[in-house]
Amino acid sequence: MTGSPYVSILRDVFEVFDVSANAEERARAKGVPELVPAFEALGFQSVGFYRMGKEPGYVHQVWRSPDSRAFLVVEYDLHNKPRAEIRTLLHDGTIVETSTGYTGLARLFRRARLHHPECAYLLETSNDSPEGLWRKHSARVDAITRERGTTIPSHDSMRLQFALASRSMVVTFVRRMQGRSLEWTIFIPATLAIVVAVVFTGSPLHWLTVLAVASVAFWYIGEVSTWMAARLLRIPPVPLSTLLAAVDEAHTPADTGSSLS
Repeated sequence: MTGSPYVSILRDVFEVFDVSANAEERARAKGVPELVPAFEALGFQSVGFYRMGKEPGYVHQVWRSPDSRAFLVVEYDLHNKPRAEIRTLLHDGTIVETSTGYTGLARLFRRARLHHPECAYLLETSNDSPEGLWRKHSARVDAITRERGTTIPSHDSMRLQFALASRSMVVTFVRRMQGRSLEWTIFIPATLAIVVAVVFTGSPLHWLTVLAVASVAFWYIGEVSTWMAARLLRIPPVPLSTLLAAVDEAHTPADTGSSLS
């Protein structure tokens, strides 16, 4: 599996995989009291903790659903609003996510960037209660599993959590890179059009200038690049066994203080 993007992205993002056994790291995970008690009342139980990025990085706690068919991660967004993400990884590599809606400018692009049916990443957002969010996710998982003729592995280990994370990050990062290349494809011609309009007409309000500026504005405000990347980019889903093998390869012997059981 050498050269696998899943191995590479895991090694780049997670310097240490499972930090569940490290009391100091666990203490750094931010609690979200607005959401956690409600999910615990539904039967969600802690699976472990992981750290993203190089030290000190960000520590997150992972919960499993009462039926072990999904993982839950809670956090605060950039506007300090509590968010919940419930995700399920199917055996065929499909990811089903049902999460709290986004606030601020994130509403303009986060769902467009993450929801990618062409790559088997299926996202829906809802500002429902924890109980309503979990009920909606369960119904979606049942429907999508039947539709795709696949099955649901037991979501009860950090090893599976990292398999899910690797697939999610590859889809998100590659898609974003594709979107940026498309941005430049539009941005450079639009900029040249503005220069040509000003130089040859002497009027910054020439119709060509207005059209170019409007195109650039629409491109960035509406995240057209992200939407177009979804239409052009295909990252075929890979089976769970491949993702788990990537996790095992990325989990190097040097990381002796962690466990992915």
